[in-house]
Amino acid sequence: TQPPYCAIGDGITDDGPALTAAVATGKHIYLPDGYTFLMNGTMLAAQAGQRFFGGGTLLKTIIPQVIPITASAAFIDVVNVLGVQVDGVVFNCTQTLDTGNREYGVTALGARDLVVQNCQFKGSVTPVFIFRNCTNSKIINNTMRSGLGGAFGIDTGGDRIGNTAGPVTDTFISGNYI
Repeated sequence: TQPPYCAIGDGITDDGPALTAAVATGKHIYLPDGYTFLMNGTMLAAQAGQRFFGGGTLLKTIIPQVIPITASAAFIDVVNVLGVQVDGVVFNCTQTLDTGNREYGVTALGARDLVVQNCQFKGSVTPVFIFRNCTNSKIINNTMRSGLGGAFGIDTGGDRIGNTAGPVTDTFISGNYI
């Protein structure tokens, strides 16, 4: 199966622009097993109802030394949308995070019905961070292969820039191997 939108998937070519174009369509994103999609400097903004699936790897090898405090350092960002699913994707960040920054596999803000399941998080990746106004999230049967990035994060209060709107509710976390 061919990677989405002319992404090469060889782990060397920057596939960030091709993946961004694919995600912007709102269609499901199939990441075939055996492909590695390099996406340095790219964060995929998930659309409502979108599904990311397959055994393919999303890879980052470079993390900016300074990430703006209002920015999210994530592979997939789920903001104010309903029904996003991430299933069976491998997330890998090969750079050691000695800068105080974290790289997240999936971040969610104001999301409803988010499902992250059967994924692998390798290297210095914090798997999932859920904050502000998220409801009915399920984080199940994921595997974290390294402790460099931390575990799962749930912020039921505010954020780093002083926002305090909305709690995280009805979140189910089960069967994860850390």
